[in-house]
Amino acid sequence: MKRRFIDETELAEIDADLEELEALMRKRPRRRDAPAVGGGTLKPSTRTRAPGLRPRPAAFARAIAVSQLEPLAAAFRAGYRAPNRMTVWRLLRDAKVRAEIERLSSEMREAHNEQH
Repeated sequence: MKRRFIDETELAEIDADLEELEALMRKRPRRRDAPAVGGGTLKPSTRTRAPGLRPRPAAFARAIAVSQLEPLAAAFRAGYRAPNRMTVWRLLRDAKVRAEIERLSSEMREAHNEQH
């Protein structure tokens, strides 16, 4: 017969502690100040991202749609310091950038159709 090292009351107490711990972990963690190097604390950012595009990705989309530049040249025009294929790939995969390119392209097509 196997000998048990933990009796039923201890198992019940451990189960209750685990359930309490799981309930605590499910709660949203409080945002606390993080310790900074050299002393002091860093406060967490309360700023949220705006739904629109930031200036450089917007300029990239404009350079592609309006100026009809190649993606790498558009990244240079948009102000990216040293763009490469990864930068361009990341920008072209961004849903907001693609939506802006499509919006500007459709505006350009409409303006072109009105002139003719």
